[in-house]
Amino acid sequence: MVTQVRPPRPDEMAAYYRALPFANGLPHWEPADAAWHGGAEPWPPPRAPATVEQLEQWADADVKDESFHPIATFVDGTCVGASATISFGVTVPGGSTVRMAGVTATGVIATHRRRGYLRQMMQAMFDT
Repeated sequence: MVTQVRPPRPDEMAAYYRALPFANGLPHWEPADAAWHGGAEPWPPPRAPATVEQLEQWADADVKDESFHPIATFVDGTCVGASATISFGVTVPGGSTVRMAGVTATGVIATHRRRGYLRQMMQAMFDT
């Protein structure tokens, strides 16, 4: 078994998105009122998985976005995990702007969890 943690190539972006929960129609955020909600539905209902067209649109936009830095785990050439950082500037006391990266959507497909892939992706992002 060959494992690689690296940025996906443009032709691998559709597979990259398929490793993320939101591309499969699962919720990836908690609604603002979830902590106060006493009902049976704290999460939004699942959506339909992303279409091929949506995956292509996301890939096209993200490949062009210089602030988007994806990282993926590939096992024997198949993308099984995905994450990314987004570069931005944050204003610090004194008015200076410091570059910073924020981790965004992250996922490892269910068949490959608990093998250290998320930790490896996080380490690769920290190293970068």
